[in-house]
Amino acid sequence: IDSDFLMIILKDLLLKRKDLKVILMSATLNAETFAQYFMYHHSFECRHPESPSVTVDQNNRTGEKTDIQMKVVDDWERIDDGEDMTYMETERHRSLFTGDETKSPKIGNNVEKIRNVPIISIEGRTFPVDAFYLEEAVELTKISINDMISGGRNEKMNSRDRGRGRRPYSRKGDDKDTSRRQQYYEYVTSAGRDFSMSTIDTIVTGFSEKNIPTILIVKLIAYIHVSNRSLSGNIDDGAILVFLPGWEDIKKVNEQLSKHHLINEYYVHVLHGMLGTGKQRQVFRRPPKGQRKIVLATNIAESSITIDDVVYVVDACKHKEKTYDFE
Repeated sequence: IDSDFLMIILKDLLLKRKDLKVILMSATLNAETFAQYFMYHHSFECRHPESPSVTVDQNNRTGEKTDIQMKVVDDWERIDDGEDMTYMETERHRSLFTGDETKSPKIGNNVEKIRNVPIISIEGRTFPVDAFYLEEAVELTKISINDMISGGRNEKMNSRDRGRGRRPYSRKGDDKDTSRRQQYYEYVTSAGRDFSMSTIDTIVTGFSEKNIPTILIVKLIAYIHVSNRSLSGNIDDGAILVFLPGWEDIKKVNEQLSKHHLINEYYVHVLHGMLGTGKQRQVFRRPPKGQRKIVLATNIAESSITIDDVVYVVDACKHKEKTYDFE
């Protein structure tokens, strides 16, 4: 909604400021629609049986309503009160605000081309990307059930098993896990993927769909960091971007990273919508020599900004969003 109002204001300003230049840029923008919007200026000639012809200029309103505008406002108030409008009234109002004179013989639309709006398309470049999934992450980091338990990230674990360090499942639960393990094994082998039984066991019994495996994320960051050092031990310039659902998950990962033995080689930033602009800008800074930049972010970093030195991305594959149920 804010963007819609911004477009209206910009169009008004362009009529008054000939020196003003507006550049709209987006990878998903419907360029033709916006080009047509800024290219033409509309003014409406409205005829009403009880008043002389008047011309309403969209872009030069004085704040005073004409007779025809008062009629429209009155009719809209009737709708709010639950009163039905006739078909003719409905079409007349729609025509007034869309400028489609074919829908009503009483409404005329004067269209004036006021400028040329060029569309410039820049071909994107796709860099080669190596994708690794959950199974590869578990296999590469060699994370185990005991790691998940010691990390305190398995909600199925009760207090008794937590204290004894045992796998948190009853005999009945183990039978169920055995069946799931076999089904999962058949699934990965049928897909032509080869993983150890330890990896399959960890995935089947150590992960919860509701929780974010923060201990795995921390281990994966360490694996990426150590594996991509040069032979001389120097750290490459590639930053690691970690996508997490929300602020609580960001804090958990940040806390675990702060306790990691490699923390002195990490240059950690957090990125969330609740942070101020100054804090958010810090993610663009280059890390000190000998450190690797790690950005813990929500999907704000996916759609709103570009961090140009990111080479590695760890995606938790979960995000929070607001939805509206009209029922």
